[in-house]
Amino acid sequence: MRDVNKIEFVLENCEVITLLFTGNDFIKANFWGIKKSSLLQSTWYSENESCRYAKITIPFECIQNLQISNQFGPNQNAWERLNYRDVTSICIVHEDEARKEERQIYVPFKGEFVNKLMKIKIVKKEYYHQAEILFDGRNIFEKLWSFINSQFYKLSVKLDQRKKRKILEGYRKKNNDVRITSKQGDSKINC
Repeated sequence: MRDVNKIEFVLENCEVITLLFTGNDFIKANFWGIKKSSLLQSTWYSENESCRYAKITIPFECIQNLQISNQFGPNQNAWERLNYRDVTSICIVHEDEARKEERQIYVPFKGEFVNKLMKIKIVKKEYYHQAEILFDGRNIFEKLWSFINSQFYKLSVKLDQRKKRKILEGYRKKNNDVRITSKQGDSKINC
């Protein structure tokens, strides 16, 4: 596992928003459904990666305080620019004295200039705020299947709790136990 020095958001018009990291920054990036593809055109060869779903979580201060130059208008901070929702790929960069490694992953993109599959929001945590950037290229059946699975899990947990409750109630009636709950804990009284 290597340290990541920076993440670059490549935009639709080929602009790049670069986030440099210090040891204190906590950035989390998850990519699912990564597929590799190769392209050979004349004497030019490239290998690309694309994903079906990506979620990047960044401390809000990192992108709010980062000023970027805009070739088409006034300078903006990175948060304002990301709200245009036109990210096409994310490049993860590891650099040290010996070499530089880059991994560019194309995110799902639908639309001409605005990515309709990109969502960006601020999530409030206990002591700080996070920017959450989500790219969801799953089709409706994949979304429905994940929803059904999550609901089935919730239902099975509820059923298990109901079974436990019925078993405990039956046990208590059978043994004439009464439980009294207080702040210190449970105490058992036999009647």
